[in-house]
Amino acid sequence: VRCLQPGSPTGVGKMALARSTQRLRSVLNAQLTRRLAHNAPQKDEASPTAFYAAAAVSLTAAGVLLYRGFHNPKIESHDLSTVPRRERPAPKAAPAPEPATVPESIPSTPSTPAPATPAPPPAPANTDASENVPASATPAKPADENEGDNFSAPPAPKTYNVPYLLIGAGTASHFAMRGILERDPAAKILIVGNENYRPYARPPLSKDEWFNEPRPDHPDSVLAQGANGQRVEVFFSTPEKFTDADDLATAPGGAVSLLANHMVIDVDPILKRAILDNGIAVYFDKCLIATGGRPRPLKVLEKADPAVRENVLLYRSLDDLLHLKEALTQSKRIAVVGGGFLGSELAVGLAHAGREQGVAVEQIFKEAGILSKILPSYLSEWATKKVQGSGVSVHTGRTIVAAAPAAGNQVALTLDNGETVTADKVVVAVGIQPNIALAQGARLEVDPARGGIVANSELQARSDIYVAGDVANFYDISLGRRREEHHDHAAVTGMLAGANMAGARRPFFNQSIFWGHLGPAVSYEAVGIVDASLPTVAVWAQPSGEDQYGKGVVFYTREKKVVGILCWNVTGSMPMARKIIRSEKAYEHVSELARLFNIY
Repeated sequence: VRCLQPGSPTGVGKMALARSTQRLRSVLNAQLTRRLAHNAPQKDEASPTAFYAAAAVSLTAAGVLLYRGFHNPKIESHDLSTVPRRERPAPKAAPAPEPATVPESIPSTPSTPAPATPAPPPAPANTDASENVPASATPAKPADENEGDNFSAPPAPKTYNVPYLLIGAGTASHFAMRGILERDPAAKILIVGNENYRPYARPPLSKDEWFNEPRPDHPDSVLAQGANGQRVEVFFSTPEKFTDADDLATAPGGAVSLLANHMVIDVDPILKRAILDNGIAVYFDKCLIATGGRPRPLKVLEKADPAVRENVLLYRSLDDLLHLKEALTQSKRIAVVGGGFLGSELAVGLAHAGREQGVAVEQIFKEAGILSKILPSYLSEWATKKVQGSGVSVHTGRTIVAAAPAAGNQVALTLDNGETVTADKVVVAVGIQPNIALAQGARLEVDPARGGIVANSELQARSDIYVAGDVANFYDISLGRRREEHHDHAAVTGMLAGANMAGARRPFFNQSIFWGHLGPAVSYEAVGIVDASLPTVAVWAQPSGEDQYGKGVVFYTREKKVVGILCWNVTGSMPMARKIIRSEKAYEHVSELARLFNIY
C-alpha cells in the first residue's frame, strides 16, 4: 500500500490491490487445503515456513508492479497477466494419503461425524493432487489455472485516452466543446454525463414549456422559443453529431463522444485519470469539471412519511419536466415551495398550463416577496402581486413545519402559522447545491462560504483541470470572486474554459446575464452583481394605470461604481449594461445612465 502513493489508494488502485490480495488468499487457501487432505507436505514442496515467506515476497512484488504501473505514463493497462510465470515441473506420483489430522494451529469445524471410508487409491502421475479433495473443498477455478498460483488478473476495464475530457453533459460542457473546437478543430473530446440525454438547455423547463402549445405532429416533443420567435428543440445538438467512444481516437478530424447515463467517481490530477462508475478509466490531457448542481431538499419533507415523499418532486432536469407535465394532468392542486427564480416561474407557468382543467397552484416561501434576494423590497412586493394576479395563491413569509399523508393520496403541509395546505404534488425549488464531490477526492480547493470549486480568472482550478458553470467559484477581474447559477453564466464560462483548455489563456471579463419571465406581462434581464443588499438607484418610465413599475432600470452600486444592472421589461440593453460595469467608473449621479437605455 505504501508503494502506491500517500494516503489510502483510490479508484483503480483499490480495485487492483483488492484483486491481487484476493488472488494471494486463493493461493494460501489452496495450499492449506492440500495439506489438510494429505496430512503432510509432499517431498517436492517447501515447508510451511518457507511457503509463507515466499507468499510475503510475492505480495511485495505485486506492490512493486502496481507502483510501476501507476507511475509509469507509458503503461496504459495495469494487467498483471503479462508478468512471466515460473513453470512448475510435472508433479510426481502421490503416495496414498494417511488419515488426515488437523494441525492444532488450524481450528476445525466438524459437522455430523461421517462413517469411515477406505483410503483413496494413489493418484496417477499426471493428475493434480488436489483432485483427491472433495469438490466442496476445492475453489472453482479456470481450466488453465495451475494449482491456484496463477496471478494473472481478469480482463481490465475498458480504458480511453483522450486529449479533452468534459465531466458533465450540460450547458457548460456543450459550450466548452465549442470553445475547444474553435481553437483546435481536430480535437478529440469525450463528454461524460449522468443523464440519459445529450446536452440541453434548462431555461425552457421553467419558462417556455409551460406556455407553448404542443405541436400536432409531435405532441410529446420538448420545445423552446428561439430568439427569432421560431420554436426549436431544447437539445443543443442532434445525435448524429456524436461519435461512438470506441471510434473516437480514429475518427477523422475533430470528433466528440458522449458517455451518457454514467458518472465520474474519481479524478486524479497527478495521473490525469478519471474513473467512471462502471470501472472505465479515462486518461486525459485536459479536464473540465462542469458537474453543475443538485436541487436543495427540505429536511421536513425528507423525514416525512414515504407516502408523502412519493408526491414530492425536486425540480431540476428534463425528466422532472416530463414527470410534472404528467402529474399536471392528474392533479387538482399543486404546491410550489420556493420564491426565487425557478419557484416563481414554475408557479406562474403551472397556473397558466393548468387553467383550463381548473388546477389550483399554491406558492409557499419564507421571504416577504418573490425574488427578494435580487429585487429592491418595493419591486419584490409589486412583482408578488403580479404573480397573484396570474392565478397563484401566494403564502409569503411562511415555512413548512410538518407534512403528512392526506385523503385521496394527497399531501397535507402544515405551515408555521397553523394553516394547512393540501396538494396532489409538491414541487420543491429552493436553490441548488454545487456538486463538489470530485473536488474533495481530487483535493481541489472548495469555497466554504460561496460554495463551488475555487478557480482563477482563467477558470483553472489546478494545472490542466478547469471548472465552469454552477460549480465554478471563479475570480472576476472586474468584480472579484463570484459564483453564479444561471444558463448564460454556464455558457460564458464553458466557452472560456474550453478556449483556455485549447491554449487561449484569457481571463474572465465578459459578464454573463440572466433573464426571467413572470407570465407574458413581466420580463427582466440582468447582468453583474444583482444583490438586494446593495444600494440601488432606479429610473422608471411614466406609470400607466396599475403598472407603477412597468418599465425601468435598476442600478446596483458599490462605492459609487455600478456593479450590476437590472432591466425591467426593457430588452436589448445588455451590451450597454456590460460596458458600464466593465468601465469600473465611479458615478456621482448614477441616474443619468438611464438615458442609455430605452425605457421611454
